[in-house]
Amino acid sequence: MVKRVAGLIVVEGVICDGCGRVMDYLERYAYVTDEENLPNVRRLCEECSRKLGYLKVKHDSKNRELETFFISSSIDKVG
Repeated sequence: MVKRVAGLIVVEGVICDGCGRVMDYLERYAYVTDEENLPNVRRLCEECSRKLGYLKVKHDSKNRELETFFISSSIDKVG
């Protein structure tokens, strides 16, 4: 199963598919799709994203902590 995760920002009333909470304006959330089952889309608040491993802490070149939905070695080049 191939999953794609995008980090998005709430503009208007998005409901978390994990906990059911209505997310606030400008709050970050994960938009998770399953390429094998395209109608299967999940929108997850930051807390649910952390619990499920979609939002992780990485360190930049100056050893600052960054929370990101995008887990890649390229994050180490920030800063």
